[in-house]
Amino acid sequence: MPMAILRIQKLKTFGDIAGAGAHNSRIRETINADPARTTMNERLVGDKRPVVEQFKEKIGDQKIRKNAVLGVEMILSASPEFFRPNAPEQAGSFDKARLEAWTKTNMLWLRKKYGNRLVTVDLHMDEATPHLHILMVPLDDRGKLNCRKEFGGTRDTLRILQTEYASSMSGLGLERGLEGSKAKHQSISRFYRAIHTDFSPIQTTKPKIPPVPEKTLAMKIGFGLSKIVDSDEKRQDYEQAKKDRKAAIRQLDMHTMEAAARTAMLEGKSRLTDSLKKQNDDLKQQNAVLSKTLEEFRRKADQLRGTPLENVLLHYSGVEHKDSKPDHATRMFIMPNSSKIGITGDKWFDNAEQKGGKGAIDLVMHLEGWGQDKYREAVKMLTNMPGGTVRSVINDFRADEKLSREVLAENVKAVNTSELIRKPCERTWQHVKRYLTETRKLDANLIDKLHAEGKVISDGRRNAVFIREGKTGCFKRGSYDPEPPAKPFRQTIGKDGAPFYLPGSDGKLYICESAIDSITLKQMHPESAVIATGGNPVLKSLAGYIEGHQNILLAQDRDRVGDEQAEAIRTAFPHKVMERALPPGRAKDWNQALQWAAENVSQHEKNLGMSR
Repeated sequence: MPMAILRIQKLKTFGDIAGAGAHNSRIRETINADPARTTMNERLVGDKRPVVEQFKEKIGDQKIRKNAVLGVEMILSASPEFFRPNAPEQAGSFDKARLEAWTKTNMLWLRKKYGNRLVTVDLHMDEATPHLHILMVPLDDRGKLNCRKEFGGTRDTLRILQTEYASSMSGLGLERGLEGSKAKHQSISRFYRAIHTDFSPIQTTKPKIPPVPEKTLAMKIGFGLSKIVDSDEKRQDYEQAKKDRKAAIRQLDMHTMEAAARTAMLEGKSRLTDSLKKQNDDLKQQNAVLSKTLEEFRRKADQLRGTPLENVLLHYSGVEHKDSKPDHATRMFIMPNSSKIGITGDKWFDNAEQKGGKGAIDLVMHLEGWGQDKYREAVKMLTNMPGGTVRSVINDFRADEKLSREVLAENVKAVNTSELIRKPCERTWQHVKRYLTETRKLDANLIDKLHAEGKVISDGRRNAVFIREGKTGCFKRGSYDPEPPAKPFRQTIGKDGAPFYLPGSDGKLYICESAIDSITLKQMHPESAVIATGGNPVLKSLAGYIEGHQNILLAQDRDRVGDEQAEAIRTAFPHKVMERALPPGRAKDWNQALQWAAENVSQHEKNLGMSR
């Protein structure tokens, strides 16, 4: 099948645009064009004004960056055998009906895809093969110059564009070149030279060289000798004739080689063996499978791109500014490095770096400091991120009837047991330790002991990480407390994992909510065992701990949620005697009680110092 052909080239200066416009309008001499056929050319979009003037009108008065791409030139064509199926080697000929159908289909595609960004579209009929020359302004949805959005950003952009264009031409019997081929993209200038042949007549016989001019006796010199000289005029004619013959022979040889190459190509196609055909079919089938896989990946990426940006920022330990509210159109978050990131809908902007973008995938790559080569890693990280994203992916799996329940279960398991339990990051440990000991008033020796045992570590974002029993997950907690009403960063990893467990020897077991509360209780009752459920517990995961202890104390927070959790555990294990253990005083949780006690001691010491 004949191929659909698309080539693009960026135009970075108005000089480049003027040159392209002069070529397309035939203001400048075009050696590959037949002057007798130039009147057949047709401008399908744009007027007769200078093309630079038309470009500036569309760009407007916006500020233009030094490295901005001002325009894009595109050539659309097809293999010669499409336009002249019966004689592909006859340059300049074409089937009128095929040309009209091809032109109409191309214009529909161009107007739908690029709309008012088109400046000029010229149909060239005065060269070897009909083709369209398109000049356009790369404007984005806001009317700003942004070539990267449409024609850049990833190395796959041109490949996707080629596939899309070929798909739109498939109704004409045109197909895409082999996807994944190692053939390199040609610039328009090289491609232009390659597909056209000169229309100047080519001699089919070698010209004869005129005879050597006769020599004449010019003068006599002494001693009876004569000097023979050539006639200057005849000698010049002779030398010019030799040059003309040499050039004609070279042109004839090139023509012969081109004709032989075309003949060999046509004969080779007709003699294609069954084995080669099968290989070609196999490649197409493999290509179709890869394309389907890629399309599935893009579908997942499109879904993940819509993840709420606040979920991403909270995952990266961002804290909402005290003057920002969830119901505000624009919200501001403070990141651990003190930078401020604002979000409006699906758009974000980093004030520190003066850089913005759109969608959750771009935000993850920005926060990680990644380039476009890490696109797949960003999608994978976003898939594993909490805050609704994982659930949406699982729901999407559930909606796919082709996946069995077993496959769904494996996907859920893969998400929950992903490698988010990272190795300790020692460079941030001292910061986290200061938070636990100075802010939360936990005993430094106890914290050092738990750190040495690998139960309490820190990650690269200065979060305190509490490893759940059996490394089935972890609880993360930000290492600073934002001002109300903003909430500190918290994350639970491992949906069905075991609790955070600190063993004891006196037969008592305290069950609390947070890992910090569990360490507080261990500090207050060193001989007792303590577990932290991290909130609503999976009751079956508590059975082994509850059955192994005689005295169970339900030490959840002093609030409605804590009461409900304590009652749920009591109901699940009716044969065990359990007591409700509330934090002392009016403290909401055990660590708050510890902090208040530490402050009272400190104040008492200050009062003693003043009295002395």
